[in-house]
Amino acid sequence: MTVRFPHSLRRAPLAVAALLLAVTAAACSSAGSPPPPERGSAEDQAALRQAVDGAVDAINQRNPTRMKSVSCDPSRIGDRVPEDGLAELERIPEITGDQVVVQLRLTTGGETATVPLRVERRESRWCVS
Repeated sequence: MTVRFPHSLRRAPLAVAALLLAVTAAACSSAGSPPPPERGSAEDQAALRQAVDGAVDAINQRNPTRMKSVSCDPSRIGDRVPEDGLAELERIPEITGDQVVVQLRLTTGGETATVPLRVERRESRWCVS
């Protein structure tokens, strides 16, 4: 089967491509972004775990840039990180709302303590608050 385009379209393949791209983009944007995972679902729990693991990794790697990436308010994160800090995830509770308090075991200066880490859902993503 041969498809014949009008003469004017054969001369302007970029214009046709741009038009198709614009129509496709409009169709995709009208559909909106995918809905957030259902609260408490396995997918939601995995997203929470990813944010918490990012915070633990940032502490253990002494990486303020990584901590800013999982923070709800990156402007509150400074550039200094304790040199001897070590964090371990103690437990993540079940998700029952948009805020969760995770327990971390934090060791610094030779002393270990269990500290709360508040994590909340903002704009369908989990972040450390």
